[in-house]
Amino acid sequence: MPPVGLLAEGVVECLFLILVLVLVLVLVLVLVLVLVLVLVGSSPK
Repeated sequence: MPPVGLLAEGVVECLFLILVLVLVLVLVLVLVLVLVLVLVGSSPK
């Protein structure tokens, strides 16, 4: 049976990586949304 400390550390690292990936995806989506809004807002109708 592996030590609980190492197992918990691995789980925390996995959760941290997942959290970072989610944050990066959200930032990219927000940037794309802002770019689209700026392009649509600046284009003449």
